[in-house]
Amino acid sequence: MNLNVFNRYNFYSWHDPKYWGKNLGIFFRQFKWAYQRITKGYCDCDWFDLNTYLTQLMADTIDDLAEYGIGYPGTGEFDTPEKWKAYLKKIVLKLRYSLSELPNEYEEAWLATFHGDDLWRINEKHTLIPEEEEIRRKHLEKTIENEQKQFQAQLNALDMIKHVWGDLWD
Repeated sequence: MNLNVFNRYNFYSWHDPKYWGKNLGIFFRQFKWAYQRITKGYCDCDWFDLNTYLTQLMADTIDDLAEYGIGYPGTGEFDTPEKWKAYLKKIVLKLRYSLSELPNEYEEAWLATFHGDDLWRINEKHTLIPEEEEIRRKHLEKTIENEQKQFQAQLNALDMIKHVWGDLWD
């Protein structure tokens, strides 16, 4: 994820004049978002997925602290800079894992149930074909399992942050 509000992937093709008006609207909206980030620390587009924004922000900030910071607690389990940086890197690893796309072996089969000549293949009772229902069920189960793993990683990272909250400075 990129925290930059000036994301070029938000734009439509500049080659087609019918999209120029939409692109200008997006362009000016991004300046509004940049101004909001400067003045408030967040912007309207951050509301849409606040948990992801904050997780990415914490991961990037703690990673920079581990990489470029010169301070460390100096007592207890963090009596050396190496131990402190290793702990911070573990937090970053867990936060980035919670943002990653985990593989779902049923993804291609699931997508195939929506494509083709008959968009939703339906039997004579107007229900999904049993094989496709099974694929969709397995895909949903795997997606839920992946989301639970990511949520648990996020909770573990937040517990680790809670443990050193007062020491996150440089």
